[in-house]
Amino acid sequence: MTEDEKDSVRIRMEELMSPVDQQIQMCDSREELLMIACAMMQRSAEIIDSQISRKARSRLFMDMV
Repeated sequence: MTEDEKDSVRIRMEELMSPVDQQIQMCDSREELLMIACAMMQRSAEIIDSQISRKARSRLFMDMV
């Protein structure tokens, strides 16, 4: 991947994360932060399962630990 391609990916990722960051900033308490974190983990798992398989998601999550 070229540096220009990496920059394009980084910029697009920042654009996609902007609404998520806004929602996080709207949280008023520790409980709300934990609620949104759990919801994001669940939704992330669903997206990854649908795109690359549950087995691949398990390996991906295990590599993060």
